[in-house]
Amino acid sequence: MQMNMNNPDRYSFERKRMRIAFIPAVVVTAMLWLAFLIEHTGALGDNIYRFAMLPREISGLKGILFMPLLHSSFSHLLSNTLPLLILIWFLFYFTVILHSQHSPFYGS
Repeated sequence: MQMNMNNPDRYSFERKRMRIAFIPAVVVTAMLWLAFLIEHTGALGDNIYRFAMLPREISGLKGILFMPLLHSSFSHLLSNTLPLLILIWFLFYFTVILHSQHSPFYGS
């Protein structure tokens, strides 16, 4: 889909969509950093890994939800931050394009 720069309304609409699609990416990334800070400050106690997946235990199933929030080190979290921001941003921006009426995939 190509933006027509001669149509200022369409251009401003696309810029607004790009900014709105960036919001979920920032929220998810902020959750990761918050979980990292909670983990390393010890706010939830010494055993934050009780939220990790535990094999062969029913209580370990909660780890399916919480394990992606846990990171082993600062460098691990830092190396995941930019790719996660970009991928989530693209996910929300291009999902709307695929479901719009102007898309060749609409209705299929």
